[in-house]
Amino acid sequence: MAGEMCASASATCAGIPGLPSEIQGEILYRLYDGVTLAKARQVCYLWKELVDQPGDKQVWYTVCRHSIPRGVLQQMTQFDRDYFLQTASNKVARSLECSCGKGQQQLEQRKSQDRRHSEDTSLEGVVHKYVDCQCGRQLQPCVADPVVYWRSVYMEWYRGRFAGNWAVVKTDYHQTFGPLINSIAISGDYILTGMGNGSVLQWEAVTGRLMGKCHANVGGAVMALHCRDGYNSKYNASSQSVHDFVVTGGRDGLVYIVPLPLTWAQAAPDQPAHRMHTHMPLVGSVVNCISVWQDRVIVAGAAGDLCVLNLYRNSSGEVSPHFCPTHHYRLEGDNVKTVKFVVQTQDRAVSYSDSKLLLWCLLTRQCLREVRRDEWVVGMVPHGNAALLLSSGVGPVTEVHLDSWAEVDVLEREEQVTPWSCIAAHGDLIAVGTNSGQVTLYHTVTKSRTILRVSDAPITAVDIGDDGEGPVVAIVTNSSPAVWVYHWFPPDDED
Repeated sequence: MAGEMCASASATCAGIPGLPSEIQGEILYRLYDGVTLAKARQVCYLWKELVDQPGDKQVWYTVCRHSIPRGVLQQMTQFDRDYFLQTASNKVARSLECSCGKGQQQLEQRKSQDRRHSEDTSLEGVVHKYVDCQCGRQLQPCVADPVVYWRSVYMEWYRGRFAGNWAVVKTDYHQTFGPLINSIAISGDYILTGMGNGSVLQWEAVTGRLMGKCHANVGGAVMALHCRDGYNSKYNASSQSVHDFVVTGGRDGLVYIVPLPLTWAQAAPDQPAHRMHTHMPLVGSVVNCISVWQDRVIVAGAAGDLCVLNLYRNSSGEVSPHFCPTHHYRLEGDNVKTVKFVVQTQDRAVSYSDSKLLLWCLLTRQCLREVRRDEWVVGMVPHGNAALLLSSGVGPVTEVHLDSWAEVDVLEREEQVTPWSCIAAHGDLIAVGTNSGQVTLYHTVTKSRTILRVSDAPITAVDIGDDGEGPVVAIVTNSSPAVWVYHWFPPDDED
């Protein structure tokens, strides 16, 4: 299998004319990491052609595997864990990881970690429940699949460490009227805002121009984004936008799937297939939070409901703005009241309700663990195979791993956190907004910290993204329906 992938990639290599593709690949594998590869392409035209050859994806895939923490890489691409376990032992990965002095030792360590992770995450007696429906299936691309631009994956992850260091363009755009902003999300070059009246607005990130609007829910829109084409072309250079749908919920207890991009004439979907009346038979209360992993949507309700839905895929694998009518269920817990937050990974989810964290197995649909916390959790976001918790008071931002349930302090805070504070994460970059009107950016790898002084009003929503040129942070306060966007651009000599 690995040989077939290598042969396929070699047949499509461009690179340096007259130089056999096998030699080109050997040269690239010896460059060892993404930074070295990026610098090599700046040497001359031939090196640029060698590094940029479109057919050889294994080199950059292996760089991603070597440099990016596996949980973060899985979250960024949302590929299944089995995909990375299967490709960890192919000879392309071995070529790169054994090309340096410590290569064999690193390879054995990586394989040992993969085996240990596989053992830790396998539950004894678990029966995998499959529904005879296309919605429960996701085709995973092979390493050499031309739609997976692993160089773009690496560059997006690597650019996150320069938030606060590169030249920044700050854009603040205001609405002269209308409700306050309830939630915010970044999709490539666009900013989506969920308004207090239930509408969703789409803005151009750099100029602040309002691009479109959709009035879906009645009051308090919360959002989650679904990546285009089952996450296979998120990093495809030919993709026009990062996401194809936004899933919204509100005080009316309804969950909508709205196609992107938004247009001015777009109204709420009126066909039952386009919306899920979550009070019949699922949620009967205000939607507090929505989490999306691949095609799976988990909705958290104010009445203690956790509903798992799936987007519908037809026989050819194309996703449509419908929920699958046969592939949905509820997560049942004892004495669970208001569910404030929920995040999910491939087969697990963690929710926060009534001062308790609950760990769920999405295979058995059971609660695996329940832990009471002394401090209120005011924000929770996924970070790799873990959840980042922002708690009230002056304690640190903590990371709870969903496999081992180990809790690690990630970021020490110096100011008070209130119920209006918020947190966001993208790759290894974390943003925390607090009551003082400032946002703290923290990179978990470089340990760098940047303070953005936005306003005197409390920060109520924040999101982090990347538009292909640099990291983007979008911020909302509770004082006005305005959005502050920080966009970092690389220097002219940067790759």
